[in-house]
Parts: sequence; C-alpha cells; structure tokens
Amino acid sequence: MQWAWRFPEWLRPAVGGLLLGGLLLLLPQMYGVGYPVLQNAVEGRYVLGLLVLLLVVGKIVATSLTIGIGGSGGVFAPPLFIGAMAGTAFGEIAHTPLPGIAGSPGV
Repeated sequence: MQWAWRFPEWLRPAVGGLLLGGLLLLLPQMYGVGYPVLQNAVEGRYVLGLLVLLLVVGKIVATSLTIGIGGSGGVFAPPLFIGAMAGTAFGEIAHTPLPGIAGSPGV
C-alpha cells in the first residue's frame, strides 16, 4: 500500500521545511554539501562512532525530506557524505574491540 499526502499541497513544503529545520538544529554538520565534515572525518576528528552513525542516518533523512518537498537534493555530495561517514563510523566502531583491525583515519 502506498502512503499518500492527504493535506493541501501547499502545506507539504512548509511541514517538510519545519522538519528539516528541526533536524538541522540538532545536527548542524549536515547543512550544505558537508565537505568540511568530510575533511574532519578523514583527519580523525570524530572519535565517537555512534555520533557519526547519527550523522549518516540524519543525512539520509534530510536528503529524503529535501527531495520529498520538491527541493534539489543533489546527486553527488549526499552519497559521498553518507558513504564517507559510514566508513568512518565502521572504522571507529571496529577499532574499539579490535584495535589492530582498522587503520587510523588520515594516515
């Protein structure tokens, strides 16, 4: 069964924008294309793997909301951000129980 928007069409961007704005207030690193955040991840400045996973999930939700309300979500930067942050999260989480299995980011 497909979910359908059952409210006036003009309300969709307003609701989506409010949800997106609230999400960006919680995770401001997701604003824009995210190249500075990617640079910080490569340099090893994010040491909490669960925080990085939260950024991954948040970026997926934010991109979906942006496209869902009719905005331009981008084709290159969001997947790059999601992949790089997921890799960083995996490396940080794998490094905790098995310190020798994951290399240091940025080396």
